[in-house]
Amino acid sequence: MISPKSIRSKLSDSIQQLQKNRTLAFQNPESDFTRKGKCGFEKTINTILHFGASKIPTELRSYFGHHLKDIPTSSAFVQQRAKLAAGVFPFLFHHFNNAIPFSKTENGFHWIACDGSDINLPTNQKDTENFIPYKSKKGGYWQMHLNALFDITEQRFVDLVIQPRPQCKEVAALVTMVDRCSFPENTVFLGDRGYPSFNLMAHIAEKNMYFLFRSKKPDSSGCMLKGLPLPDSGEYDKDISIGITRSRKKKYTKHPEKYRSLGKKQRFDFISIGDRETVYTLAFRVVCVELSEGEYEYLITNLPRQSFDIQKLKACYWKRWRIEVAFRNIKYALSMVRFHSRNREFIKQEIYARMIMYNYTSLLAKWADKKMDRRNTKWKYAVSFSNAVSVARDTLRSKMSDKEVLAHLSRYKIPIKPGRKAVRNVRSQSAVPLNYRGS
Repeated sequence: MISPKSIRSKLSDSIQQLQKNRTLAFQNPESDFTRKGKCGFEKTINTILHFGASKIPTELRSYFGHHLKDIPTSSAFVQQRAKLAAGVFPFLFHHFNNAIPFSKTENGFHWIACDGSDINLPTNQKDTENFIPYKSKKGGYWQMHLNALFDITEQRFVDLVIQPRPQCKEVAALVTMVDRCSFPENTVFLGDRGYPSFNLMAHIAEKNMYFLFRSKKPDSSGCMLKGLPLPDSGEYDKDISIGITRSRKKKYTKHPEKYRSLGKKQRFDFISIGDRETVYTLAFRVVCVELSEGEYEYLITNLPRQSFDIQKLKACYWKRWRIEVAFRNIKYALSMVRFHSRNREFIKQEIYARMIMYNYTSLLAKWADKKMDRRNTKWKYAVSFSNAVSVARDTLRSKMSDKEVLAHLSRYKIPIKPGRKAVRNVRSQSAVPLNYRGS
């Protein structure tokens, strides 16, 4: 288990590696960050990583200390962050991930949950790309959509794609992330009902990886299972092999239980548009699982039946819920609902920074979990993530020893109580306006 000192060193090394590549790091490589000042390149990056929920002057005082001579003005800091190129934080996110490999498995597999979440943005009348008009009256609101991959065993984000909410395409985003995923073949992608598509499943299968997706009911409108030879009731586990083609011949269109004819512009990357001859065969299982309350859920997977029966698939799919908890922590513990600018490029910086800090905090918390005193207690205990965030931020501005980090994190132990349930109250949320934010 990597120590806090090593984790902090890996992040610092990633920042320094980025600084060496001036073309990637700076808007103007010849002149940006060439003079010494209060807020150099590394401090600018760390300040953005350190951001919480307060206004910029308070954030600067929190990071740089309370001596006025050491604190840059808000204007100076904004000028510095404007010098950062768009690729700075994406590079930092991936480089830091690569420095600490995702090595843990469960049942011999890497379990990768995929999901998306809307991000509310401060008002910016000049932003037409992210604007969503109200249906019933004038006006509207602004959103981006965050698509992410989350390693359930490691408790870290693997990849992300940011899209304008009006042009959001979660399946296409996941295809992009699957294609650039460098995980080994024993990797399983878990997704909810919006993800099953022949194109996505083919991309995963072509990499010899696995998928486990929840599906709509077979008789639902637009469900990809419609027309397949499936039982009408009860639990079942059915093997399906279907031929995908762009041909509209009757031998294909009249047999939806065997073939699917694609529309003219429907995306399927393994048959080019205009190719009427190729038939791509895709094999998978359709599993109907009975829930405790007597309802049924439908799962689509290519995991081997000899290792994953119906009940095991049900338990495996439940793991996906952890990405929902991770999104909650990103938004509230790490303050992704509170941005420090209306500038959309600055907001993207902060989204990536929050994702980096999530991974950084998770690594610290997992290390502390292993090191904490394990006395005989009624419950197992783990570090509270939301409380660990403040400790993680502290390590960015001060050289805390591993012993000090453990002492602080150990104060925030919470019991793990399996099987607890609570009603999920869905409430509308919005970005916190910059002018009404606490100091």
